[in-house]
Amino acid sequence: MRSVYVFCADGFEEVEGLTAVDLLRRAGIDVKMVSIMDRLQITGSHNISVNTDILIEDIKEEADMLLLPGGMPGTNYLREHEGLADLLKKQYEAGKWIAAICAAPSVFGGLGFLKDKEATSYPGCLDGVPVGGYKEDPVVVDGNVVTSRRRKKMQQESKIGFLWQYVIACVHPSQYKELIRKKKGAFIGYISVLIMFLVFIENVIPFAAWTASVGGFENLFLERIPGFTLEKGEFHSESPIDFTIGGVVRVKADSSVEQFKESDFQSDYVQELLVGKKNILIKMPSGKQVISLSQFKNWRLNNQGLVEMLPALYMFLAFYLVVLLITKAVQYLLVALAFALICRGSVRRSDGKMVSMAESFYIAVYARTLAAIIGSVNAALGYRIDSMILMIVTVFITMGFIMRGEISVLDTQTSKE
Repeated sequence: MRSVYVFCADGFEEVEGLTAVDLLRRAGIDVKMVSIMDRLQITGSHNISVNTDILIEDIKEEADMLLLPGGMPGTNYLREHEGLADLLKKQYEAGKWIAAICAAPSVFGGLGFLKDKEATSYPGCLDGVPVGGYKEDPVVVDGNVVTSRRRKKMQQESKIGFLWQYVIACVHPSQYKELIRKKKGAFIGYISVLIMFLVFIENVIPFAAWTASVGGFENLFLERIPGFTLEKGEFHSESPIDFTIGGVVRVKADSSVEQFKESDFQSDYVQELLVGKKNILIKMPSGKQVISLSQFKNWRLNNQGLVEMLPALYMFLAFYLVVLLITKAVQYLLVALAFALICRGSVRRSDGKMVSMAESFYIAVYARTLAAIIGSVNAALGYRIDSMILMIVTVFITMGFIMRGEISVLDTQTSKE
């Protein structure tokens, strides 16, 4: 009768070991589970206790195949066991079958069995190991060496509802492992909708509310704004103009002021437009700008002229919205990248492995969601909460989410191995 030894250690992947034993025994093959620990009872990576058949020291006969299941830290124990290494070398050199699943092919790689062989494994487990050719097939047979991994389709996108992914991002960092398994298109969609939502809350809603409060632009220009003229490079108004939009934008025009200075800006506002008799000052988050009205000396503009310019104003607002969306997206992703660079490596597995840079970036993008929403809501409400205090709190929340997300990803990798 054909025989197989399945070598197991604490932290082995139960599905990979027990499924192989079950199927082989159903096929009428003599299978023995062999413990490389100093006891028959071992505990798998999911805390399932298993009674093996014999200890490795008690092996008396050769087998037709030696099989290694994956799992962590079980694979590490297999790799470090000298007695097992001797058995594998003897089996390999005799041309008999050796097989390994998921993370376990790294044991073969460490013994030099794969340098002239095609092989597969759990992604990343054969990095830095001499392999004749790495393949992503579920099973690769080359000579007397069999290696395997889960089917690629099983590693694809997690089926999480579109809206539910935002809930997970905000309150369930332990499930980030499911989010980073989604396709790149879904990730881009996530970012796009999130950025539109943030801009809608922080900018569009306050602006729309303000526009409605003044009765629309035409009413604003003709009824709410005092009569003014811009002529020969100078601004003149019947009385000062001073109003705010959403509590964060301030517009002030006063022809009694010859020229406004940067010291006239107020720290309470994120954006300001100051129009004096001979100049315009603009404050934006990206910086400040001074414009001399002398360059408009050939212009003539008044309240009615503003009404006639409404189509152009609407086009400008649409263009500004696009620029705002792009700027917000770039800013969001750059901050997420900074968090990823800072936090990557703060969580490691027992074998020293940490998440990849790509995984860290994805995690940081999701982890920033709650902080970004809180920040936008606070801005829309006129910064009811002090910006510095809010920033400190949200930084700690984001970093905590990133570390918990990295743990979830590493735990998943361990269980899959």
